[in-house]
Amino acid sequence: VLAQASGRSARRVSGAPLDIKGSMRLGAQVMSGSSPNVIGVLVGTDPVLSRQAVVLPAHVAHRGMRTGPSAAGVRKGAVDNAAGVSALLELARSFAKNPPKRSLIFAAVTGHEQGLLGTEYLLDIGFPRGLQPVAGINLDSPLVTFPFIDMAVHGASSTNLMPVVSQVLKRNRVGIN
Repeated sequence: VLAQASGRSARRVSGAPLDIKGSMRLGAQVMSGSSPNVIGVLVGTDPVLSRQAVVLPAHVAHRGMRTGPSAAGVRKGAVDNAAGVSALLELARSFAKNPPKRSLIFAAVTGHEQGLLGTEYLLDIGFPRGLQPVAGINLDSPLVTFPFIDMAVHGASSTNLMPVVSQVLKRNRVGIN
């Protein structure tokens, strides 16, 4: 629009005074509170490999409670919270019936929107039972509205897990994005 008004091409438009004034006020509020992570461990069946763990995190906290006269209670995060935590719980239920060789750490972490606080805390305190994490599969925001035809596999190619990931995806007719 500015380019047309000035009669110049869009690449040659430069700034110009607008002869208007405005003001802005910024504010911040410091709050403290607690919100615990919920961690579950399924010990693997192999005596050696069970010391290693695949971490399955999903975040459980959205933005807390609404306050004020028009407050409607908990701020809901259906896609990123409810779907991810539901997937986490269903995986835990399924794996409990047929445990894998490696241990699994199911982590419902909190403080996601405040800077991944629950994840940072988990990393700071270490993993339960002294387990050594070897991979992580983030369960946040599963897109359940579309057919599951491909998967973004970040970091697996720099580990020895890529052949396993490729084999499982191929067996389930899922491509790698």
